[in-house]
Parts: sequence; C-alpha cells; structure tokens
Amino acid sequence: MAGLWRLEELVLAGNPGVGGLFPEWIGTFSYRLNRLDLGSTSLQGEIPEGLFHLSSLKYLDLSGNRLVGEIPEGLIGLKGLEYLNLSYNDLAGRIPGNLEKMGKLKRLDLSHNSLSGEVPASISGLRELEALNLSYNCLSGPVPTREGLQRFPGALAGNPALCMEFSGKGCDTEASLPAGKAIGTSGGGDDGWMSVGAFWISAVASFYASVVALLCSPMSREYIFQAFKPEF
Repeated sequence: MAGLWRLEELVLAGNPGVGGLFPEWIGTFSYRLNRLDLGSTSLQGEIPEGLFHLSSLKYLDLSGNRLVGEIPEGLIGLKGLEYLNLSYNDLAGRIPGNLEKMGKLKRLDLSHNSLSGEVPASISGLRELEALNLSYNCLSGPVPTREGLQRFPGALAGNPALCMEFSGKGCDTEASLPAGKAIGTSGGGDDGWMSVGAFWISAVASFYASVVALLCSPMSREYIFQAFKPEF
C-alpha cells in the first residue's frame, strides 16, 4: 500500500477478480486521486462512506456491478465530480434531491437500476451538465418541461409511470399518445383500422408496463440483466 498517497488514477474496469463487498478502506487512497473506475468488477453491497473522503475525484465509474441500497447523500458531497456513472446496478430509493450541489457535473448516468420517486427538479441546477441518462428505472410522477430536461432526448425512457407537464396545466398521460386516423388501402372506411390499431397499442402498452414492473424487482433484475451488463 506504500506510495498510494501519490496515486492519481485507479482503473480496474472489467476485472472480475475485484469482486466482493465494496471495501471500506477505499477512502484511504491518495487525496490526489481524481479518477476511480471500478466498472464491471462484480463489486457487491452498498456504496461505502469511505468513498466520500476522496474529495479530489473528478471521474467515478461504478457501473455494471451489484451495488444495492440507496444513492448515499455523502456522494453529493463530492463537489468536484464531473463524471458519475452508477448504471447497471441494483440501486433503489429516490434520486437525491440536492444534486445542484454537484455544480461541476457534466455527465450523469443512473440508468438500469430500480430508482423510484419523482425526477428531482434540482437537476435543472446542473448548469454544466452535457449528458443525462435516467432510463429504465421505476421513476414516476410529473416531469415539468420548464426544468429543461427536454434537451436530453431519451434520458427518461423506460419509466412508463412518468408523464410530461405542459405549461403548468398539470400532467396528462394521454398527451404523448399519437393522434390522427389511420388510412386504409381499400374502400372499407377507417373504423376497422382504428379498432385494430387501438387493440395493438393497448396490447403493446400492457406488455411494456408488465416488463418494466418486472424489472423494478431487484431479484428479477439479477437474473435478467446479468447477461447484458456492458463490457468495458
């Protein structure tokens, strides 16, 4: 362990031999450490408090592991972070509501977890944010368009319980449904096409909602996503 106080980067991504519980001693690394990449290393357990002592971190990647529990408030204390990737884990609970304290954050990826609750309005306070991904969680409630989230296309995909709020008129779950009539190719009229179309829209929507509900179960995610975790 000698000389770790000078360490500036630690990259062990894609190394399954680093698996096991997330080590508490991670906080004893150099105060100079600015990059920590432990993506796809089979780490388990909760994010340890020791990580919060690495105040010089700019890049933190813990994606593709088996981390559980909530996103700790202490993580928000790493105000120098520019890149944070916690995707493809089993994290649950709400997204911390004080994200605006991470004012230097440029890329945030919390996708493919079991996070619930509303999308925090504090995300709009991240002025430096260039990329956002909250897809495939269990988020719900209104998403005010005035918060500027529309500049991140696809960032909220896979959260069917979310709905867009327009012009302060409340949340309309039907606002995003396609409008207009289908055009038939024979002279039989439109009614038959509309009935068939409505059936398939309903069937697909029901199937999609069932799949997402299944993915919100950590136990189910453990089996389903194990084979699809990204290689780094």
